[in-house]
Amino acid sequence: MPIDFFMAAARYRLGLVDSQELKALANQALEEASYTPSLAELATMMESAISECGPVFEAALAELGVPIPSEEEATLYLIRHYISDIADGRVSPRQGMRVIVKILHKTKLHSKSKKYLGDSYELENILGEYYSYDDLEERPLETSYEGKRGQEALQMVDDEIVRLARIWLKGHGA
Repeated sequence: MPIDFFMAAARYRLGLVDSQELKALANQALEEASYTPSLAELATMMESAISECGPVFEAALAELGVPIPSEEEATLYLIRHYISDIADGRVSPRQGMRVIVKILHKTKLHSKSKKYLGDSYELENILGEYYSYDDLEERPLETSYEGKRGQEALQMVDDEIVRLARIWLKGHGA
């Protein structure tokens, strides 16, 4: 599968990659014949601090013609990507939502929300379902989901998150 450099740029913008990941990406790109001088430099850098690797990665993106998105663009791109993964079954609902929540915390979503967490991206319902996992696992004897408990309830939450992911994608151009 070819490297999605825009995905890498979006993750970089939000601080979701470290220098080792950038160097691994550069190595993979070179193995796949995507050569730029900066990719070659990044792949062979001994320094592992993001402050050293980041500018070289930015230069590589420029050489490849890949823009570094704004924080807002990066956030929406990554949300759309991971919600699509959930909707299409490429990742479990819990795993995909865990990444989305990490993205939203990185971007201080709570400061953008109007009434409910995630409402600025119309994610409030899917986030609410995601937090049902915690309730069901932390208090299994006291908490149910539509009258179900245990694994059956967790599966129902999974199914609802997939359903909401598909609805969200229909309304957000994917």
